[in-house]
Amino acid sequence: QGINMNGLVVLAACVCAGSAQVLFGGARAFNPAPSSQFHAQDEFGQFSFGHSGGPSARTEARNAYGVTTGSYQYIDANGLLQTVNYIADPVNGFRVAGTNLPVNTLVAPVFDLPLPVAVEDTPEVAAAKAEFAIAYAAAAAAAEAAPVEEAVVEAVAERKRRDADEVVAAAAPVVAAPAFLPYPYAGAYGL
Repeated sequence: QGINMNGLVVLAACVCAGSAQVLFGGARAFNPAPSSQFHAQDEFGQFSFGHSGGPSARTEARNAYGVTTGSYQYIDANGLLQTVNYIADPVNGFRVAGTNLPVNTLVAPVFDLPLPVAVEDTPEVAAAKAEFAIAYAAAAAAAEAAPVEEAVVEAVAERKRRDADEVVAAAAPVVAAPAFLPYPYAGAYGL
């Protein structure tokens, strides 16, 4: 462990020396806004990155399911810190919320419409309906009073017998299936 600890000490010293600021005249260095950044990713499409420093910061990450989340901050022209958070996924799309975005305070509109009223027939339509009802009743009475001819009855009975024979003939199998079917799915359809 001594070698590992020595390595860490040397590494820390190199980092400090690399980021040191040299000022002449004995003045001390002052960094009012230290900055940092990071990045990581893997072979599954997951990543994570971010940076901060000065008046802004940002982070973003994506997981293996394709869901991306992130946030960023900045100071606007009025000197206020503005923060925006977002998430994007394949199911719900992109959604964002921020301190600089308006909030929906609208109320659903109320429709105060009159209720529907049943349609009333005009005098012309009422007269046409009355004429049709009279004509229909007369045609029904004439059909009932007319004698039924035996030829019509026999034709109807013959038609019923012929239809029944066609149904029986159509139900019989006509072609036998071959022993070899060239396509594997052909057997599923009874070919």
